[in-house]
Amino acid sequence: SHLYSNSPNGMLDTIRIDDGEVALSQVFHTDGEAEMLRAAAFAVLNHDVNYQIYVRIGDEKPFLAKSGYEKYGGFHTERLDSGIMIPADTDFEVIVAVTIPNDSEDVLAFCAAQNIDGWIDGIKGVPEKSYAVDYDEETEMWEHMEDISDMGIYPSIFAYTYAPTVKEQISLLDIR
Repeated sequence: SHLYSNSPNGMLDTIRIDDGEVALSQVFHTDGEAEMLRAAAFAVLNHDVNYQIYVRIGDEKPFLAKSGYEKYGGFHTERLDSGIMIPADTDFEVIVAVTIPNDSEDVLAFCAAQNIDGWIDGIKGVPEKSYAVDYDEETEMWEHMEDISDMGIYPSIFAYTYAPTVKEQISLLDIR
């Protein structure tokens, strides 16, 4: 089992979005064996959040893996309705799109790890790990708009996997 995260030091700050919607992603890499993606997680401070979680495997077109609503702000782990097989030695991307109601006076706050003057110093930029993304209606694809990891910004997006060969050995905590 693996917990994938590019968010060093967890949730230290927020990416603040005035218009009430944002889509961010993290890119991860499997190593020597295939893995089953079973859940994804994200952290927002807002309440009444609608979310969509998309997964891209290698260069394939991203597909919707889970969508829903969270009444409260915080750290949300969303179990996928079915496992998604990620081949060995493959990049995969988890895209999380969140929106808050149009009538909300709140600023959308997506948790992230990043340097903060006078408080946190040392989070390094590593290109091609985290992106601000946008859905292009014409091509029906999620497009990378900005490589935010190059600037040392890593949104709190996580992926939970396990090796499919141990499926029969899953504990009571994983009963689906």
